[in-house]
Amino acid sequence: MKKLIVFDTNVLLDLYSISRDNSVSLIDFFSKCNYDLYISEFVFEEFSRNYRQARLQTGGRNRVALFKKEFTDKLKSVNKVIGSIAESKLYKGFESSITKDTASLIETIAKYSHKIHKEIDKIDKQVDYDFISSDPVIDFVNKIIFDKPYKSYTQNEKIQLSIIADQRVKLGIKPGLTDMSKKNDPFSKYYDIFIWMDLLDYSDAYDEVVFLENESKEDWWEVSQKIPAASLLSDWHDKFKATKSFRIIGLTDFLSENYEYVDSLALLQLSTQTERLNNDIANLTMVSDDVVDDLVEWNYNLENFVIGQTLRYGTISDVSDAEPIDNPSFLMNTAKTKYFSNEKDIIIKLKTKHSYEADVVETYDRDSNPNYYHVKIDFYIDTILIYAVLLDKGIDYELIENDYDFKNIKCDIKILKDYSEDDYSDPNEDENDVCPNCGEHFTDENYNMNGLCLNCNSKLNED
Repeated sequence: MKKLIVFDTNVLLDLYSISRDNSVSLIDFFSKCNYDLYISEFVFEEFSRNYRQARLQTGGRNRVALFKKEFTDKLKSVNKVIGSIAESKLYKGFESSITKDTASLIETIAKYSHKIHKEIDKIDKQVDYDFISSDPVIDFVNKIIFDKPYKSYTQNEKIQLSIIADQRVKLGIKPGLTDMSKKNDPFSKYYDIFIWMDLLDYSDAYDEVVFLENESKEDWWEVSQKIPAASLLSDWHDKFKATKSFRIIGLTDFLSENYEYVDSLALLQLSTQTERLNNDIANLTMVSDDVVDDLVEWNYNLENFVIGQTLRYGTISDVSDAEPIDNPSFLMNTAKTKYFSNEKDIIIKLKTKHSYEADVVETYDRDSNPNYYHVKIDFYIDTILIYAVLLDKGIDYELIENDYDFKNIKCDIKILKDYSEDDYSDPNEDENDVCPNCGEHFTDENYNMNGLCLNCNSKLNED
């Protein structure tokens, strides 16, 4: 199987954002991996225009200082959110759980913060500023072009591509929609579209194509950074149907998949730790703001479910009428929450125990005497909530939908006390259903005759 990696400009420029040693380590990985490497003419032109500035701006202490500031601001924002949730009066009855969860999360964030600051200091000391005397990134780019020369486009070919690009922009077809204001040269605003068209042409000879793209803008990604724009997948399918594999992925994610082949990189470690921190931030807000509210609503709905499912030894098919006599207590006793994140979802698993206690009257038919019970029901639920997440425009995670299913529902029912008819009167009993003379209930055999039961009415007529 022939496999190809296609680089976008930002991935190459980002090699300057880490230390020289780590940059060399990454380049060594790509040189040894079992993929062919390719850079288009347009990527090379963009790289040539921007690499000097990237060396100065993103390398060394400037980048470390910027990250320190961003990380500090993030922690301030997180602690503010935690404080507002912990002090909220919206979660009556859940105060102890919220307090415990937020305290645990504060401790976790503090540990991550300490680790990340240690990594920052380590990187700061190891930074090598001298990419000028010997630049491994430029050497890497030149070697890729030497091994796999790009297609060179004439001026007339670029004009023809520009006409197609204009049509795509008018129809809102990605990529390139956000670059129309660029004025570096007559064609620069079309470069994302040119890069994509060139990729489609160059992929003919390959079975699997990976496009490395580090930008988060919506030109390449759909909804989140993990999902390529639908128009790109449509273009790919129109050209190759299902005969070839294609995906877009960020540099860090690609390295994570091939971690056993990569040296231990400070960049990868730092990225992993900050991602875990962001996951905790997202889970805190969702668990506190959404899950607790959902549980309160479920308690109300589950009351009817329990009554309608099972009482004593019968089921709903056997019982013609079963209802609580007075207001039952229906509480969520315990809840255990676990959450984890995959590429595009946050999945929250809840284990809850609910207790239901009430006096219940159970009747089977008109002729039988009603049964009175005091029941206690422990109701166990495993619940799974799936939250899709949006990672874009500075928003770490945003809830865009949730879906939950009840799993492994179990009811443990205990009859704490049997009531007889003498112990408890039926609250649904109608005075008009009782003979005023003898006090007996009207039945099919002893039915109402002129306001009296049949027996009393017969005696009255005999008298």
